[in-house]
Amino acid sequence: MFLKLTLLLATFFICRTTLNAQITNVRAVDYSAEKFRTEVAKKDHFVMFYTSWCIYSLELMPTWDQLASTLNGSQIQIAKIDCDRYGRLCWQNSVTGYPTLKFFKAGQWPGVKYMGNRRLHDMRNYIDEQGELSSREYIFVGM
Repeated sequence: MFLKLTLLLATFFICRTTLNAQITNVRAVDYSAEKFRTEVAKKDHFVMFYTSWCIYSLELMPTWDQLASTLNGSQIQIAKIDCDRYGRLCWQNSVTGYPTLKFFKAGQWPGVKYMGNRRLHDMRNYIDEQGELSSREYIFVGM
């Protein structure tokens, strides 16, 4: 039991150190609860709800920041919410596991849970699809 706990803690600190050492040009925006509400009302957002102790959140963080870097200047903001600090906000958004990824159209609630693969390419395709949906104009023709 002691060996398993030691191995788990060592893995956590190695991952944490690796994440802190990784340098990217642009990172996902880390919102507070108040900032989240005001910013999502203005612009489409793809949000990761995470905790600092979840290994899956830690594994996804570099890819999430890379996604933000590839979308720099885009109409869609890549953001993250720390559920350790903003648990009520996470609860209000039906977050029951970590990380949870949700797409929010500007000013629309609730967000749509992303259920796809967590590879950069797949998430980028999903975002592109969401952008296409919001930019389409529908013309209704009378019958």
